[in-house]
Amino acid sequence: MLRSKKFRAFEKLILFAIGLVLLAASITAAFIAFRQAHWQLGLVSAGGLVVAIVYLCAAGRGKPL
Repeated sequence: MLRSKKFRAFEKLILFAIGLVLLAASITAAFIAFRQAHWQLGLVSAGGLVVAIVYLCAAGRGKPL
């Protein structure tokens, strides 16, 4: 995501898919962390959520952030 040109259509699709996978994994990890009171896993899931949001924003804009 470190370039000045806009993404092509298939690159947007790939970014969107990666963002969704990261989002699903982060939500799942947050749920497990909440149920087991495991704060380290909760912090990791919060970091994964931030990365997922960055990927989804880049896919939505069509160009790198």
